[in-house]
Amino acid sequence: VMTNLKKSEGLERIISFIEIRGGLDPTAPSRLG
Repeated sequence: VMTNLKKSEGLERIISFIEIRGGLDPTAPSRLG
């Protein structure tokens, strides 16, 4: 469970980082897949 929490925490950080860098641009996340 601890590893799962850490994984989702890292995912949320990456997503928020992408959202900040992409300026909430829908094309930014679609580029990554």
